[in-house]
Amino acid sequence: LNPLEIRETPQHVLDSGDGISPLSAKKDEVYAVLENFLNARDIELGTETGVLSYVIDEAYRQAGIVEDDVSTHTSANSPTMQDVHRILCDIAENPDEHNIAKSDSARERAAQYADELAIAFQPFREGGSYENLSHHSEIDILEGDNKVVYIDLGQIEGSASGIDRQTFLMQLLLSTIYQQAKNTQRNVELAIDEAHYLFEDQANLDFLETAFRHQRHAGLRMVLLSQTAQEFYETEQAEKIIGMCPIKVLHKLPELDDRTADKIGLTEEQRRYVRGADAGNEDLGYSQALVRVEEHGTYPLHIVADDFEKRIIDYEPEDQAFIEQAIRDEPAELLAFEEFVENEAQRNALATRLDLSADAASRLLEADLTKEEVLDAVVEHSLETDSEKSSVRPDGGESATAQDTTETESDIQDHD
Repeated sequence: LNPLEIRETPQHVLDSGDGISPLSAKKDEVYAVLENFLNARDIELGTETGVLSYVIDEAYRQAGIVEDDVSTHTSANSPTMQDVHRILCDIAENPDEHNIAKSDSARERAAQYADELAIAFQPFREGGSYENLSHHSEIDILEGDNKVVYIDLGQIEGSASGIDRQTFLMQLLLSTIYQQAKNTQRNVELAIDEAHYLFEDQANLDFLETAFRHQRHAGLRMVLLSQTAQEFYETEQAEKIIGMCPIKVLHKLPELDDRTADKIGLTEEQRRYVRGADAGNEDLGYSQALVRVEEHGTYPLHIVADDFEKRIIDYEPEDQAFIEQAIRDEPAELLAFEEFVENEAQRNALATRLDLSADAASRLLEADLTKEEVLDAVVEHSLETDSEKSSVRPDGGESATAQDTTETESDIQDHD
């Protein structure tokens, strides 16, 4: 994976009017990734920040990436960490050849900082522990027909700096998927377990906030998972990020404190429910949760795993054929639910918008009529009842019947 990889941003994202340059955003993202790498090795950036920013700018300039020409924003054009290391070494040896500082003393200090950063980034050189992150990306995580891609970072746990290294790689993967999601024709859902690791440093928070703000434009939906809730409310920026999640699901949280509950906006009854909710186990057969949907309300959930979900949870190799077949098929329960929702939407439209009784609306739908036949039946019903209180209002010289006919036809098309 190439931490500096940039991909072309679709035109509809550029037209969204947020005023953010894709190249500038990518440079900020690269800076955050490299800063996180240094922090994981107990190296804090001080006055070296200007040198690192210059090197990132220079790497993209030398690679031919042009800010206003998104056609140059490609994986093949993207610079790599080898370019970053080469430019750092060149500044250290030839500071006068770079427009990095005006005075001799400043250029001398810049050369020293560049030398120190080149040493810090040695792991990205050939044979280093991060050499796999110093070349052009060899994989496209989102290509192919796979509906699910599972990325396991558990292999790096247990080392002295395991969590820091895991956080660094998680951020890099998030960045990579975000770049690749912009160019796929499919919608992408990215679920991050142990998401609180990403909230532990400012570099991750800055990138997460940007990613969450623009996820919709990239066809990306992000799902954050954690064992507790308080990590999402410990800083103002973390709270801002969680505020951009329109759906929140709270499973059993016996240690939920009042401060966090206040931040979430839970009532006393809802707090008691979450603290005492039943956790799923095989004997019980279900679990409980509280779901909050922005602008709609908060509802208790009773969750029962179906056969497919049980096989995923308790996976055995012999389950593979069943799982693959289930993924290819459309479950009968899902199709039935979709049909139910569609019928209810049509029934509601006929009853509320066209002033039909619930029984009349049901009879029309159950008769399996065409759009034209439904239209004729609605007009006939309106004439028979001589309804002057129809919710469809006449407009500009047309008769009520003509206006009813026009709007009724429109409604039927909307809910076909």
